[in-house]
Order: sequence, then structure tokens, then C-alpha cells
Amino acid sequence: MLRVENLQCGYEGSSNDGLVNRLDFKLAAGELLLLAGRNGIGKSTLMRTLAGLQAPISGNVHINGKGIHHLGPSDCAGLVSVMFSMPPDLALTRCFEVVLTAMQRNFSPFKTDFSHEKGIVKKCMELTGCQKFYDREFSTLSDGEKQKVMLARCLAQDTPVLLLDEPLAFLDYPGRRQMLSLLEEICKTENKTIVYSSHDLDISLVHCHKLLLLTSRGKWKYFEDKQEIMNTIPSSLFENEN
Repeated sequence: MLRVENLQCGYEGSSNDGLVNRLDFKLAAGELLLLAGRNGIGKSTLMRTLAGLQAPISGNVHINGKGIHHLGPSDCAGLVSVMFSMPPDLALTRCFEVVLTAMQRNFSPFKTDFSHEKGIVKKCMELTGCQKFYDREFSTLSDGEKQKVMLARCLAQDTPVLLLDEPLAFLDYPGRRQMLSLLEEICKTENKTIVYSSHDLDISLVHCHKLLLLTSRGKWKYFEDKQEIMNTIPSSLFENEN
């Protein structure tokens, strides 16, 4: 599903050159990967590279056997959807319209009947628990509520891979637990591959299937075994790293 081969990402020629070096891992459908690491270590840069929004310095990212950095925007949008850490600033836009935009690559010119697409929108909003906001203006929601709408948008885009940058950032503790359970359920029932970044290791380690830890500039650790992840003490992961 998602295959990363010998990936080096960062900003060539700058002090951030090689934020992540020689990264190699693969994820199957139905797997949930936690991306963890200190602020500024390169998590968001890696997310943008995996999404095809930023070219790698070297290496490859394949989704369903296709090199994501060799595709046009429409083909790329059919393989990977992205939710950023900050919800977009949208005025005079209702929540169902925000979710509906996820399907615009399939719209034909002068399309006026969106009855089928609205059915998909309702299903996705129900799945993420934000159906009550269907007709609300997006700008009136809290940041946490907006992220649930944006997650529904990712699902409506109907891609095999979802990349979520800090999806827990604006949620309270019960909300974070609910979001993680929801991500697990989406992986299981919708057969999605999800990569999400978070600093909430205490609760995230319980829910993730695999862990990618960025430890210091260019270096990383990858954990595939659930028992190994559960036996890991989060604070010790970051000790004595240079």
C-alpha cells in the first residue's frame, strides 16, 4: 500500500538538509502508523514529502505501486489525502461544502446535481461524528470540531492512504481518546492506511499498530511489533539523542 524506499527529505542546500535520511518502511492496508519526535525534528516535512507536496532530496514514495512524485495533481489526489495541523480559515462556507470539495477532481464542467456526492458527505460526517454540523458555517466551529470535519473530508476523498498532521492538537483528553479509537476503526472497517503525527505518546502508543520515531537530525527508529511498542517507555525514547 505505502512503500518508502531510501528516502531523504528536507531542504537541499539549507541547514535543514537531510532532516530524515535513508528512511525505509512499508505499510499495508488497515495499518495505523504513529509518527513521533520532538518539535522541529522534521515530522511535517516528512508528511509533506509522503503526500507528494514536497519533492524528496532522494529516494522514492510509492502508493499502490505508483511513485507519488511522478504523478499529476489529480492522480495524486486519488491516492493520498492530507489533514494539516491547523484547520483552514474558511468564511461563509458550510461544513458539508468543505467535505464536498474533496471530490472535485471527479466533477464535470457545469455539474449541478450533487445528490450522490451529498450522500457520501453525510456518511463520512456520520463516521467522524460531526454530522450535526452539516449545515453549520465552518468558521463557527471550534478547532477540534473543524478537525473532525476535515477528517470527514479526507474520507470523502476516497484515497487508500490518509496522512494526518497532529490530528489531536486541538482536542481535550476525551476527544483525543475518541479520535484515536476512530482512526483505528477507520483502518479496520474502511481498510485505510493511516499515518498520523502526535506528541501524545502516552495514549497514542496504545492505539497505533506501528511507530516511526524521528530521534535526531537524519536519524530514526522504526517499531513494527505491537508488544515492543507497548513495552517502550515514551520518555526513554528521547534520552541521550544527539
